[in-house]
Amino acid sequence: MKVFFDGMIYSWQKEGGIHRYSEELISECGKNKEMETTLLMRLPSYYVSPKRGVVIKNIAYFRYVPDFLFSIFRKIFSPINKMLFENYFKKISTGIFHSTYYTTYKNLKIPQILTIYDMIYERFTYCSNSRGAKRFIANKRKCIMNADAIICISNATKKTLTDIYKIDDEKISVIHLGISENFISDTISNIKLRDISDKPYFLFVGFRKLYKNFIFFIEAFSKWDKNKNYNILVAGGGKLTEEEHLTLKKFGIEKQVKLLGFVNEKDLKYMYKNSIAFVYPSLEEGFGLPILEAIGSRGEVIASDIDAFREIGEDMIRYFNPRKIESLINTLEQSTSERHTDEELEKRAKYVISKYSWKECVNKTIEVYKKVQKNKK
Repeated sequence: MKVFFDGMIYSWQKEGGIHRYSEELISECGKNKEMETTLLMRLPSYYVSPKRGVVIKNIAYFRYVPDFLFSIFRKIFSPINKMLFENYFKKISTGIFHSTYYTTYKNLKIPQILTIYDMIYERFTYCSNSRGAKRFIANKRKCIMNADAIICISNATKKTLTDIYKIDDEKISVIHLGISENFISDTISNIKLRDISDKPYFLFVGFRKLYKNFIFFIEAFSKWDKNKNYNILVAGGGKLTEEEHLTLKKFGIEKQVKLLGFVNEKDLKYMYKNSIAFVYPSLEEGFGLPILEAIGSRGEVIASDIDAFREIGEDMIRYFNPRKIESLINTLEQSTSERHTDEELEKRAKYVISKYSWKECVNKTIEVYKKVQKNKK
């Protein structure tokens, strides 16, 4: 079986949950001897590591683009990429096409598989007011309608998808994500606790904008009467914005919030395990991969009480209302006074590691490919 991936996500992310999903899926497909896997790269794209068994093909001339010019180049080359991909797929008559991030082509003659990661833009008007966001939603809808099969990464995402677009249930498969090997294996970090924080700390991971609710977390932390005893470490997500700087200064906690920049998985595992808790205050998510990472690392988790988090976190984590400051303050307090034992944390880690694996995720995805191909024939 031939499978083609459009590497759109590599034009948008250096890291993050969708990037991780694409890396794991493409890599595992490449290792499958029954498959011929091709990754079609766009211009510009971030670095993609070589993958055994995967042909990485640059549809356009590929070259390094500095970060400060990246978004400009991406906009300029968007119509060129579209034209080149249309011409490429005009010649492809066998195989499966799996979009990494909401792409479809009118010249496609082969079945299309689409993964739906979340329905955040459709649910939150403040995310969808701009012209760019409206174009994204319209394009996503077109991809959904053109897809021969749809994969949702959680039942929560599937429910929202079907509520909004009334998609036939038979067309949708729910396939959960997995935990990366670095959070499972006995990897040893070189980080020393004294090097990253002079106090016990809470951990925040990833992007901080809009629905990620970072400012809400900061405000709750600042109003907690014991906050002076703790720090907040922020892994990934880029530099602080001017608004974030001003907010930290306003609440008087600028010296307690420490940005670490990009953190590799080996070090992130150490930070999950040694934090008071990993805090995940999002208003909405499609899955919540960091919850699995934190539990797999034998760490504590406190998270928003939303459907996707309940689905994967079950009764293993502490929940709070992501719209009520007092709710998060109470949960911060509880996380410092009611600690789980090492035995409990170990039991939870073994449970999620056995339940969520990338290998199973990929195997179930390949079954979707086979089913669609069989139906087409």
